Amino acid sequence: MTKTRKFNLGRFIVGILYAWVAVLAFQNPAQDLAALVIFFAISAIIKGAVELIARSKNKETTEKHSNTSLLIGIVDLLIGIFFLFHLAFGVIVSPFIFAIWFISDSVVRLIHKDSAKEIGTGYYWFSLIVNIIGVIIGVMLFFNPLVSALTLAFLVGFYLLLAGINYLISAF
Repeated sequence: MTKTRKFNLGRFIVGILYAWVAVLAFQNPAQDLAALVIFFAISAIIKGAVELIARSKNKETTEKHSNTSLLIGIVDLLIGIFFLFHLAFGVIVSPFIFAIWFISDSVVRLIHKDSAKEIGTGYYWFSLIVNIIGVIIGVMLFFNPLVSALTLAFLVGFYLLLAGINYLISAF
């Protein structure tokens, strides 16, 4: 029996938002760090809300996956709200925050990679590669914050572009 997939509006919105922020980050990386932190905060709030809504709607996940989605959703919401109200602090710690975010988000998606097989083999491999790249970028940001501060907008833009495409594909 073939399982039909429904359009996921939340993933679509997050994908569009990530791709849009990526394009903005590529336009003027040197001057966009503060704007990038604001966009990150907004996207983290939206992503956290999407995670919590998806968790409550998806009755097919196991308890382990459900708890992971709950944790990621709450952490995303809290980080997004904090960054909106403490922009200067967000700019200073952004290499570390982005590193932790990229690593944790990519690792969670790698743990749940079996759900990508339901969409298709091509998407599975794309998702696998994107999430491995996310871990690599996160490690680069975390262990070399000085260089990361100089290249942060490009690295974040690159990751968000790939993650945005990943979300858009999974929305359909």
